[in-house]
Amino acid sequence: MINTLFNESATYCLGRYTFEYPQALTQELSSITTIDEITIESKPIYPPAFKHRIELKETELINKRVSEASDAPFLKEVIRLDNGVIFDHNEDYNKPDSARVLEAHIYINDVAFIITTKLKDLTKPKYSSRRIVYEKHNQPIFNKPQKLAAMKSLISRLQGRPKGEIPTTKGICIPNGFIADDGGKHKEKLSMLFKNNQFVWAIVLNNIVESENESLLERASEINRVMRQHGASTLKKGNLKYNDIFAEEWLISGEEKNSNDTLDKYYRFQYNVNEKNVTYLTPLIEILLHNSTRVVKDYSDDQMIEIWDRVLQSFKVRPHAF
Repeated sequence: MINTLFNESATYCLGRYTFEYPQALTQELSSITTIDEITIESKPIYPPAFKHRIELKETELINKRVSEASDAPFLKEVIRLDNGVIFDHNEDYNKPDSARVLEAHIYINDVAFIITTKLKDLTKPKYSSRRIVYEKHNQPIFNKPQKLAAMKSLISRLQGRPKGEIPTTKGICIPNGFIADDGGKHKEKLSMLFKNNQFVWAIVLNNIVESENESLLERASEINRVMRQHGASTLKKGNLKYNDIFAEEWLISGEEKNSNDTLDKYYRFQYNVNEKNVTYLTPLIEILLHNSTRVVKDYSDDQMIEIWDRVLQSFKVRPHAF
């Protein structure tokens, strides 16, 4: 049964890593990509749809109201690019225009990207008292030039990526895209979430967090205490090494009552890498499988473990990623 699942797997690329995940277990796929306080969303669409999207967005922003007249207009600037547009607009209709957003709509290789970052502008006379506080603490009162430069730099390194295509040069994969290295050290948090009607599988790559003093297995006393409180048990735990990646895992299961007052099985599988040594090129890697409110009815404990193991065995560093 599990072999059949993995006969139809898709290869995914996230950050500098690749892995395989069964298509039959992917009813819904979502992601969050944040790089240097810039958030990126992506979707493959046709050129006419992209053109229509940015036309509608510009009209929406032009017509958007503000709660205070002094914060008008809502849309501050439109910056045209060869492959899209960047809007500088207020963060919300009821927020002062010192809080703004740069929102880029970019089209590259048949993929539409929405790229956003927040900026601060305290240059208006009405913000004079706040300026004094910021200047006293040597904080910038206007950071649009820096934010815009960072966004344009990212856009210049961004490529659209067809489904299943694995890059062969230095850089990081994001859903539907690839960002080439520029020699800098960027703050990155990348995630993908795979859902089906029985469980969720998630992966997070994060080089922003601080290194931990204790690893997953070194927190055993704390984890065991929580497990006893919930009547949970360990299916498997320990150190492991697949594809030259050293990691720790802890697979937990238990039972809890549902709304019908009967017992449902629950699972929480955890896999951690680099927990005590987080750097730019060695991000914290967390992989998690859990079923939360979902009911696992088609798979036994052994089959859940086999699914988990098969995915982890495919997880590896992408060639030429560094």
